[in-house]
Amino acid sequence: AAVNSLHVAHQAVVIYMDSHKDDVTPKMLLEHLTSYKFIAVLKFMQDVLKKQGILSLTLQQNDMTFDHLCDVIEATIEGLHCSWRADKPTLGVEFKELWDLVLSQSKDGKRAITINLWDEKKFQMRFTPSVHADVMGNVVQPMARALRECIRERFPPCALLRAFDIFDPRRW
Repeated sequence: AAVNSLHVAHQAVVIYMDSHKDDVTPKMLLEHLTSYKFIAVLKFMQDVLKKQGILSLTLQQNDMTFDHLCDVIEATIEGLHCSWRADKPTLGVEFKELWDLVLSQSKDGKRAITINLWDEKKFQMRFTPSVHADVMGNVVQPMARALRECIRERFPPCALLRAFDIFDPRRW
């Protein structure tokens, strides 16, 4: 909920910080809140939470089958794997939206550019390939890897889970 709330309120928070930038703290926060790194991680977290939300809701269903649970676990692990293993983000709606914005301005994502946020020239985000590489290599990929491993550790292998479906009376 916090990630989505921050996404929804991001523009308002930035405008507020800008109106108080004579103070040191709002000025530092403003710089951070409009950085590519912050916005990219926020978008990544939105995508991750969507993927994990499906798994979480599946676990809360009263009529869940182990076979269906396995499908959702595998889709969650594969979704995290496919989305974030590449140098260029290819999946994840929110992150892809940001990446498409970068590509529309820089043509190839390989040069530094300044992007206007919210169609206003007052608030800009600075994109550099080195910051993108840092975000992907030091935040996105390690976190996706850790999430995949956490899911694998918490659930037994799917072959074992599927075997428990024989105890489901709906299948008799």
